[in-house]
Amino acid sequence: MTVLDAPTRAPAVPWRHIGVFVLLAFGSTWLWWALLGGRLPSAVLEGGSMVCVALATFATLRWSVRPASIPAATALVRPHRPRWLLLGFLLIPVVNLAGLGLGWLTGDYRVDLADFSGLRAAVAPDTVGGTGVPWALIGSMLGTSALLFTLTLPLMWCEEWGWRGFLLPRLLPLGLWPALLFSGVIWALWHLPIYLGAGGRDLAGLPPFLVTAVLLGVLFGWLRLASGSVWPCVLAHGANNAVATVLTALFIDADQLRTPNLAAQVGVSSWTGWVALAVASALAFALRPVRARS
Repeated sequence: MTVLDAPTRAPAVPWRHIGVFVLLAFGSTWLWWALLGGRLPSAVLEGGSMVCVALATFATLRWSVRPASIPAATALVRPHRPRWLLLGFLLIPVVNLAGLGLGWLTGDYRVDLADFSGLRAAVAPDTVGGTGVPWALIGSMLGTSALLFTLTLPLMWCEEWGWRGFLLPRLLPLGLWPALLFSGVIWALWHLPIYLGAGGRDLAGLPPFLVTAVLLGVLFGWLRLASGSVWPCVLAHGANNAVATVLTALFIDADQLRTPNLAAQVGVSSWTGWVALAVASALAFALRPVRARS
């Protein structure tokens, strides 16, 4: 048999490198929460968790993988076309609006588009009882959301560099969908200290959050593979964290604000949000198919 006739071997999953990364990412995050959980504000603890992922990614690349080029090995490159950046920014807000619209149609999401009572109650309690559209409040809330989006982009990069830049491509030898789902599950479970650690979030929100994280991981993974870059994922992650809850609070009726575990009933973490995420993923893969070799 000549060299040209030799069968081509399928690439193997680099389990050793993946194991090092997961161990460092999970271990450093749990240690961070164990040492400082309950002592620092939750926003600082969550931001530090994201930094832990970036440090784990760098350590794994520098001392375990040792690629010729770290940017090339983790898709820290420009996307195939600039429009992927715009899509990354708009995708999750549009999906969230679709989920809210479905919730409104089914009665799970009660809106007040006349007086915006929920927005008033959440942002400016002194205006509760007011009538009409509070344009100043809406502008202030959207402006704050835009500022939060901009300021937290470095933290979004810390996460996406690890999960979609490093982990997802190295799981692709398993096949496209196993890689997308497996990386999404790992990403979802990494959030456990945020709920289980001292000073963490309400445990009632954990199960719906885990489902949402896996579905978001599929959509973010499609962005990564279709664009050839991790940067659209960074924008999508930032838009999700800064915009999704704002859109929910923008239209909601004040009476529904008092509902326990509201996040599991409306928005991306509700069943209507899951439907919107699933439909968006189906459309994305149908309109722009990607393969494991991407």
